[in-house]
Amino acid sequence: MEHELRYVVVPEDGVFVARCLDVEIASDGPTEHDAVANLREALALYFEGSEEASPGGGARPS
Repeated sequence: MEHELRYVVVPEDGVFVARCLDVEIASDGPTEHDAVANLREALALYFEGSEEASPGGGARPS
């Protein structure tokens, strides 16, 4: 079963940090795209062996 997880991406200390709002997982990267890709990989590893989950719509804080 696949779940939609929410995340935000913020610039922090020269990199972009993607934080999942539904579980305490975060990752970073040199670009927003890389940060989200790294977050997806981290979430896949976190949920490995259990039900599948994938990040859904991201939101950028104003």
